Amino acid sequence: MAERAPHHHHLLPPHQPSTHDHASFEGVRWSIREVPPSHYMLHIESFSSLTLMLSDGGGTQFFKSQVFHACGHKWTFSVYPNGDVYRGSKGNISVFLSIEDTDALPLGWEVYADLKFILFDQRRDKYLVFQDNKVNRFHVWRKEWGIPNLVSRRAFEDAGNGFLVGDECVFGVEVFVLKSVFGGEHLSPSLRLDKTFTWRLSDFDLSSSQQVRRSHAFLAGSFQWVVELSAEEEYLALHLKLVDSKDTSARLLVNFMMSIRNQLSGKDKTAKDCGWVTAKSARGWSKFIPLIDLQDPCKGFLVDNCIVVEAHIKNVSIVHS
Repeated sequence: MAERAPHHHHLLPPHQPSTHDHASFEGVRWSIREVPPSHYMLHIESFSSLTLMLSDGGGTQFFKSQVFHACGHKWTFSVYPNGDVYRGSKGNISVFLSIEDTDALPLGWEVYADLKFILFDQRRDKYLVFQDNKVNRFHVWRKEWGIPNLVSRRAFEDAGNGFLVGDECVFGVEVFVLKSVFGGEHLSPSLRLDKTFTWRLSDFDLSSSQQVRRSHAFLAGSFQWVVELSAEEEYLALHLKLVDSKDTSARLLVNFMMSIRNQLSGKDKTAKDCGWVTAKSARGWSKFIPLIDLQDPCKGFLVDNCIVVEAHIKNVSIVHS
């Protein structure tokens, strides 16, 4: 599959697909069918909220699926609602498939696969399938293939094309090597929380800061969170962690901001991010602020052994398996 598909502003398939059930466009071929994806399907309930979260968060610019199994291997599917800017695809929808857990494969491994990326036409109850005319070769130096310019945002948002209806859309992918196994996820609309948690440590000691300090749990939405703080080499690390989750398999796309207050001038040290948080993995910064800045009494971040940390959770979106 070509690393960069052509940029097209108008949808190629006509509104009467029965008379044009196959076509090609500079190496990328599309067809129309009634059968849903057999390996992975992603239903997005609110495309606009996902797009806004990713563009506003300043971190992750794509949705990445959980690992799913197909044809004897493990894979992940990624979709860039705003396009993969690093591949020059701004203004388009970008989709990619990555092979995972390759450390378990033998030395010198290669996997040849036929990929199909799929959009659901909700108006006509049909699936538009995009694929290359050649087999994609996955190996240790190339673990991802896809279409940077699957379809333009203009065509995708055009109600007449049926891809985005009531802010909902469905993506899919199929990979053919040997045998098929189905997997899928459901991404809920983002929930606006605007929850701020303030953690005041009045006994902060840099000599023991290499030990992880955890705040008490606080509630944001229906989830419990903690802030973790520790020193890593010459920096202070700051992370947001999900705790006490009833659903341990839940993944949250979190748009959040963390700060260390400047207790003298009010010029806080602040950073924001948008990324994945689970019950087993935190999100944050291992180099949030240099320890030399923290120790400087003129900076105002550490006053009389007191440090004040704030976490602001703007919104979250839940991914259900």
